[in-house]
Amino acid sequence: MADDPIAQASEDADTPATEEGRQAKTSRWQRFADRLASLRKVTVDALVLVSVLALVAFAVVDLMRDRIVIEEIALPEALQEQGFTGVVAANWLWDAMLKIQEDSGTRKEHASLLGASRQFDLVEPGSGVSLQALSAMLRGLFGRDRTRIAGEVICGDPKCSREMLSLHLRVFSGARMRPIGIGPVNGRTIAGYFADTALEVMKEVDPYTAAWYLYDAAGAHDAGVIIARNLVKEDHPQSAWAANLIGNAARRDGRDEAAIEWYERALTLSEEHGPPDFALPYNGWGNALNELRRHEEATQKFQQATELDPSDAYPWNGWGNSLGALGRQAEAIEKYRQATELDQDFAHPLNGWGNNLSALGRHEEAIEKYRRAAELDPSDAMPLENWGISLLRFLRENESKMCARFSEFGVPYLNAAGGTAPDGIARTLEEVAAWCR
Repeated sequence: MADDPIAQASEDADTPATEEGRQAKTSRWQRFADRLASLRKVTVDALVLVSVLALVAFAVVDLMRDRIVIEEIALPEALQEQGFTGVVAANWLWDAMLKIQEDSGTRKEHASLLGASRQFDLVEPGSGVSLQALSAMLRGLFGRDRTRIAGEVICGDPKCSREMLSLHLRVFSGARMRPIGIGPVNGRTIAGYFADTALEVMKEVDPYTAAWYLYDAAGAHDAGVIIARNLVKEDHPQSAWAANLIGNAARRDGRDEAAIEWYERALTLSEEHGPPDFALPYNGWGNALNELRRHEEATQKFQQATELDPSDAYPWNGWGNSLGALGRQAEAIEKYRQATELDQDFAHPLNGWGNNLSALGRHEEAIEKYRRAAELDPSDAMPLENWGISLLRFLRENESKMCARFSEFGVPYLNAAGGTAPDGIARTLEEVAAWCR
């Protein structure tokens, strides 16, 4: 049978259609692959961009932080053979400086210390840009070079004995370099030697913290005041803090008028050097005015202090003292309440609160405040004495309830006093105890 023309025609018609279908399918896959490749490229580019931007953000944050870098300290070969390393020596110095900061207790923000083993770097893999390199470039561009501490340990004799070792440091700050050294170790322990060296370094890199440490923690009041006076004389960036310290020293010596002048000066200096919204001088000023019995003026200073820093319990306590002295007991109690809410371990406002409750004849409530104050600060005799006075008044209010009240309130007082109660109060309570037997 001859070929069927209809079937042949149909077969011829099917062939190109099938080929076109295959081509169309291949074209769709190609477009999909192209889009996938394009999406991959966009995603990778976006990740690179994000990582670079993150690196820049880290660098900007790092730029704004005035860190002090303690570099690895060079050691003589004799010490290296004993297992010592320059990183360990740098960390000893870092630890000693950090302890001075912690012990100083200053309200000023501490200088940020960065030890040799605590430095890290980030590298963006796509561009190869490192955080340290970018940070160094930005610091150079904006003139914010870091303060660096470098140096070496020197042997003072051929044996490199411990007593004759000396640490020679150099502090680099901008274009300035200052050498620091305190001589050989001699009879000091290594920890003590690094502590003494750290204090000398702190006098250079964070002098106010060194001043406050000496004044308050180390008990070297005059040495701390001398550093503070030099800071004011030099118009140092930390001069406002220094003037406030001098005011505190004057008030501590009973020179309240002189203290007020220094607090005023601290506020003036803070306008130029910071810190902004400096509340501490107002608190000191208020305390000096209280000592001078200028209580109405003092309330204004304490109010200014609390407006600038409402989180500080001390001016609230001082404000309560002023109001109590003015006979405004209800207002004083509210200030003491605020102080104790801010600092629950602060004994002074509890004692003041008790005084004002007692003045209002609310002795039972006052007793509880005195008890808590004496518990928080056993070294302060004032709450215990006030507690005893308020207790005696409470017992005398109602003779028919005296013995019951003595059992409930007098016995706990004698137990808490432990033989340290004022003589007059102790004798009276003993008489009450004998009468109630």
